[in-house]
Amino acid sequence: MKLMDRLPRQPFLLLLTVPAGIAVGVGVLPFPLIWLEWTFPAIEDIAPAFDPETARAVLGVVAGGAMTALALAYSITLVVFTLAAGAIGPRLLRRFVSDPVSQASAGVFGGAFIFSMATLAFVTPEGAPRLAVVGAMLLGVHVVLQLVFFVRHVAGNVSIDDEVAAIAGRLETALRDRRARYMTLDDPPDSDAFDCAIEASRPGYVGAFDEQALVGVAKNEDLVIRIDRGPGRFVLEGEPVILLSKNVDDETKERIGAYVVVEPARSEGRQVEFSMHLLVEIALRALSPGVNDVYTAVAVSDAISGAIADDLGQYEGTRGLTDADGTTRLIVPELSQRELIGQAYHPLRQAGAGQVLMCQALARAYSRIYAIGGETGRGAVRHHVELLMRQIARTDMLPEDVDSILAFLPTELRGLADDARPSN
Repeated sequence: MKLMDRLPRQPFLLLLTVPAGIAVGVGVLPFPLIWLEWTFPAIEDIAPAFDPETARAVLGVVAGGAMTALALAYSITLVVFTLAAGAIGPRLLRRFVSDPVSQASAGVFGGAFIFSMATLAFVTPEGAPRLAVVGAMLLGVHVVLQLVFFVRHVAGNVSIDDEVAAIAGRLETALRDRRARYMTLDDPPDSDAFDCAIEASRPGYVGAFDEQALVGVAKNEDLVIRIDRGPGRFVLEGEPVILLSKNVDDETKERIGAYVVVEPARSEGRQVEFSMHLLVEIALRALSPGVNDVYTAVAVSDAISGAIADDLGQYEGTRGLTDADGTTRLIVPELSQRELIGQAYHPLRQAGAGQVLMCQALARAYSRIYAIGGETGRGAVRHHVELLMRQIARTDMLPEDVDSILAFLPTELRGLADDARPSN
């Protein structure tokens, strides 16, 4: 479990190991095919015969085509990286590198080359292995189809609307998983009860932690563990990361600290915050004067409101995990509804207050959240509406434009917004 948790955060390692594994797996296939042909001579009756020159020509074409396809695939990938870094955001490059379709395609192309080279070694003046040559021909057809699929897939990666929808989907999934994984604790310990701290051994970003292992240690030591700095937070060396409800020996502290990793760069260990930051980054880039793509920012605002919709209205409180006996063992920091809304819509409001289309999109998002967000969500929306209208009042927006924004707000909030309308 621990290895699987770390692999998605090592995309460059995956770029080397996954394609290499596929290439080697495909590349060794000629050996069992040739063994079958030698062991069961009757197989020759179902496979066409090839003279040595023809077999070498076929295998050479497949090997050359596979290497050309591999070079083309990496060239296309580099172009996509460049476009994505400029138009969408540089932090998405890690996800593009770890894309399974790109890895599988590179592995198939490399495997076809190795397959052909390995088969060439068995071509003699007396003849050529029939099954292996036929396999190379079929593999050559697959290389062509794989290249077509790869190009189509990569083209979709630079579509901003598709990328926004994909990130919003991951955000929604992460929120759903968070609700399913952590329960609301009925009687959590008071924050003053944690008087023993485990400090970061080096500066960096807190990564994912092994929840079940921490619960197991807490049960064995009869204590409660509180994650003081959640994944994605930057900590300095010596800054508290984990708090314990009682003091333990140094060996136990070292064992607990090993389950929480401090990494040199921010990773996807905290999918909720990571996905939210990616969406906000795309919107802020779109609203910048150099890009000026308001509709992308509008799409981000709509996508965020849709992704967090199911999480709004949920009961708020301290969340964590218990052991099999129902005793609280692990307390984890979670974004509250107000913080979740604020992380998304404060930056969007600050960057888009001078854009009528963006302000209308924000008003629509506020209206959706107000309808389903419960009392906490409604309180957050009231605060955001006040801030939006105060910021609009500092612009030269026409009263008719302000009216078009107010039209999207809930009726009970329009009077609140009127107080902050510009007086022109």
